[in-house]
Amino acid sequence: MKLYADRVPVALRQLVTDILVVIWVYLWIKVALWIHDVVERLAVPGQKLESAGSGIADNLADAGGKVGRVPLVGDELTRPFNGAADAARSIADAGHQQQEFVAQLALILPALALSVPLALVLFLWLPLRLRWVRRAGVAAHRRSRRRGSRSRRRLDGWGVRPYRRS
Repeated sequence: MKLYADRVPVALRQLVTDILVVIWVYLWIKVALWIHDVVERLAVPGQKLESAGSGIADNLADAGGKVGRVPLVGDELTRPFNGAADAARSIADAGHQQQEFVAQLALILPALALSVPLALVLFLWLPLRLRWVRRAGVAAHRRSRRRGSRSRRRLDGWGVRPYRRS
């Protein structure tokens, strides 16, 4: 397998191109990680919303339980507290759903940002590079076979047979 050309300018160009492609992919991976971190920060309001909603719901349910002990009117007084506690729970659920949405977004956006550069490398640059490596390997193999047959012909011309291992 021959990775680089024999001529120095071509080999240098190939090496520089390979290094630039690796750096380019590395930078896009860093960008994708940065996008993930930025999007993950969007979950903080949802966490606060869930925490606040749960806390309010617990406090309202507790207050409703205490008011429910009041004789004669306790059941009537607990209804607004229970309704407010249910509303606070729905706020907490909204915060939780927002966090789940942000978590999904934090996976999808970096994947999209990374897919285009990787697709360019995998479908444009890499096939061309592998084709050159394959062709260069075949050419080097053919050259080495041709050299060997010439030296055998030269030896035959002098009446000398090449040494063959058995």
